[in-house]
Amino acid sequence: MKMTSNRVLMLAMIPTLSLGGCVALWGKSYNVDKSDQSGIVLQYDHALANTTEMTAIANEHCKKYNKLAQQTDSGMPGLMVGIIQETYKCVPAGVNPPAK
Repeated sequence: MKMTSNRVLMLAMIPTLSLGGCVALWGKSYNVDKSDQSGIVLQYDHALANTTEMTAIANEHCKKYNKLAQQTDSGMPGLMVGIIQETYKCVPAGVNPPAK
């Protein structure tokens, strides 16, 4: 019985450990995976940040190139529990977003 309760406790801790590990590794609630003049890919801990914050970060990045950020993708990358990855394209001001 004790062995079973230890296993349950360990399984319950996995999400907490994986989330804390990413924040500790990144030093903040998000990570810039890739960035250049064409766009930016952001990964973030959904418990500590959200799409609104990531859009602001993407817009700041694209502003360096006199462009605006346009989100093109959002999802969970691989096995990173609790992590969301959002991809933004830097587009010239006045370009309409794609129809959903």
